[in-house]
Amino acid sequence: MPAGFPSDFPIYPGARLTQAGKFASNGATSWGMGWQTLDSPGRVQQFYAGRLASGDWTLVAHSGNVTATTSYSAKFRRKSDARTSGTLGVAFTGGVAKISLVLSTPN
Repeated sequence: MPAGFPSDFPIYPGARLTQAGKFASNGATSWGMGWQTLDSPGRVQQFYAGRLASGDWTLVAHSGNVTATTSYSAKFRRKSDARTSGTLGVAFTGGVAKISLVLSTPN
């Protein structure tokens, strides 16, 4: 994980990190992250729908229902600082659930 990535952000258990980037600009830091898992996309969706609606995170919007041909996306933010926000996507292709994240925090 890149240095400074929020330690309380929920990471899907057993997912393999495949992409990680950190960018600073205009008083904010943004992370672009990607993971993959062989678990069913429905399980991944349930995990994030629950975890991004608890603790210091809240779901702002979410759409879709992960199946073999569709995807799930969620917009979320931190309860304690709405300037920390992001988008999470889950897509299922070739038997692999691909999780993508864009997360921005103030510097």
